[in-house]
Amino acid sequence: MKKRRKKRRPIRARFRLLVFLTVLGLLVYFVGQQIYNRHIDLAGLDVNAYIQGADEASKGRVQVNWQYLAAIDGARYRNDFRQADHESIIALANLFISENQDDSNGRQYILHSLEQVMDKLSLDSRERLTVRLYLQDLEQVARYRNKIYYITRPSASPDFISRITAGAIDNYNDYGIFPSVTIAQAILESGWGASDLSLKANNLFGIKADPSWQGKSIKLNTTEYYNQQTTANFRVYQDINQSIKDYGKFIYNNPRYRENKVFSASYYLEQAQALEDAGYSTKLDAQGNAIYADLLVELIQQYNLQLLDSRVQEKASGAY
Repeated sequence: MKKRRKKRRPIRARFRLLVFLTVLGLLVYFVGQQIYNRHIDLAGLDVNAYIQGADEASKGRVQVNWQYLAAIDGARYRNDFRQADHESIIALANLFISENQDDSNGRQYILHSLEQVMDKLSLDSRERLTVRLYLQDLEQVARYRNKIYYITRPSASPDFISRITAGAIDNYNDYGIFPSVTIAQAILESGWGASDLSLKANNLFGIKADPSWQGKSIKLNTTEYYNQQTTANFRVYQDINQSIKDYGKFIYNNPRYRENKVFSASYYLEQAQALEDAGYSTKLDAQGNAIYADLLVELIQQYNLQLLDSRVQEKASGAY
């Protein structure tokens, strides 16, 4: 018997099938790229490079928002962060800063808004939308002990921060203490508002009742230097807002803080070190090294508190 020969598909049918599969593949690729590009490539992003770049550009001037830099680069380089390097990050950061031509308000530098810098870069509407989407992703990124991690669930910590943020901003406007530094000190000195001193006396900053204090006081145990236990009299406040206000006044009116350039610091790294140099805390590590500034900086970077500094300086520049 003769074998039945298989019918071969006409060439046109095979061509149409090939075209269909090609179009389908391109469509899947395009949709996939659109979905991918809605989120910043956190795995490819060197967060440390952007934090360090923003801080380097800020030194002696005003605080640049590192998240703005990363989001812009993510958008304009289409998530290929290999196109960015230290020099390009610094150049981008410098677009956010300009010298103040009208120095009547005592501000030598102006901090420009994200929108203003995107205008300078002539980003199109798609790129601007991408920047906004990437900023939402970057809210989940933090740094602790020079390591990057991603915040996966809410904790009680941000609640304490939000409770004292307004007072910290007022202190910056009244006394020139950066909000990031005020909040970091409150966290460190009060154990997130859970210490005996903060619970019994609303004293978030461990300020002692010296002879100049006319209000109530309380005697409590405290630790100085590395692990030396002692007792001291501390100031008692009606509420934590009074504590924040008195802290700012205490620092501002004490000559040693001005002598150590606390108020001439241009950004949080300088101010944290100036507070340590002025002797705000006696904290030492096991080897006898002063560690107060390092502890403050770790908290500031862990919770991105320096972005508050950028926000208030941007507002003061009239960028809103």
